[in-house]
Amino acid sequence: MQGKGFIKFMAILLGIVCLYSLSFNLVTYNVEKDAKAYAKGDVAKEKAYLDSIANEPVYPLLGLTYQQVKGKEINLGLDLKGGMNVTMEISLAELTKSLANNTNDATFNQALQAAQTQLNAGGKDFIALFVNEYEKLAPNGKLADFFANQDNTALLKANASNAEVKSYLSKEATSAIDRSFTILRSRIDGFGMVSPNMQKQEGSNRIFIEMPGVQDKERVRKLLQGSAELQFWQVYQNEEVVGILENIN
Repeated sequence: MQGKGFIKFMAILLGIVCLYSLSFNLVTYNVEKDAKAYAKGDVAKEKAYLDSIANEPVYPLLGLTYQQVKGKEINLGLDLKGGMNVTMEISLAELTKSLANNTNDATFNQALQAAQTQLNAGGKDFIALFVNEYEKLAPNGKLADFFANQDNTALLKANASNAEVKSYLSKEATSAIDRSFTILRSRIDGFGMVSPNMQKQEGSNRIFIEMPGVQDKERVRKLLQGSAELQFWQVYQNEEVVGILENIN
């Protein structure tokens, strides 16, 4: 009997906790329902309405504002709440070419194109595909000739083997994906989304993003597609600058 009483108590307690958690969703739903009624289909007007009451108390029992309640609601996911999901792909072909100072070498670019074709057909590791294709086209070719320069001597030597170049490119690709993830996260946070789900897909150059409750999908799409351009500039060492200035004088 005592065991049954404990189970009953725990069931009631669990029910109370669930109702408490769901109460935030109910309050949010009612506020956003009022916003929709006010905006009459105008997404910008609806957002302006919600922004205007962000710091207004909407849960009198707990004294919480709309912004606070919104942050506490349970993430219902796309199935229950609607929204959008996108998969962003980082172009490792463009990254590789930029690291090679946008070379016009025919063999290099042919290998790059072949690797991209294989990736599109279901290949997994773009860098490995590229190195493999280049070595097929130029068995005696040295990839270090394209990638080694005075700016990255600490990472890649001029006489580096193709295997070492492959390792270098793989690290640069991973770093680029991490930077892109951080940039996308910053853009999404700046948009004010609640509980977005972002994941780097292991073994690929893709980032999966799930955004429950998003209504202005076109605006979000433009926000995510904004180019975070990465540029590489050749710089001079201090002693080189001194020499140039002396020649000018």
